[in-house]
Amino acid sequence: TEPGDADIIWTSMQVDEETRKATGITDRQYINQFPFEACLVMKHHLAVTVQK
Repeated sequence: TEPGDADIIWTSMQVDEETRKATGITDRQYINQFPFEACLVMKHHLAVTVQK
């Protein structure tokens, strides 16, 4: 149940370098997101992104 032990990590929070270090996530693990995806996939962020 530890993130550092998982092969695939499914999360709704942004996983930045600081989070990776704190949880032990490595580059060999798959995460269900790409950096700053919230501006596209979350409706309230998408509206702000489109207006820019």
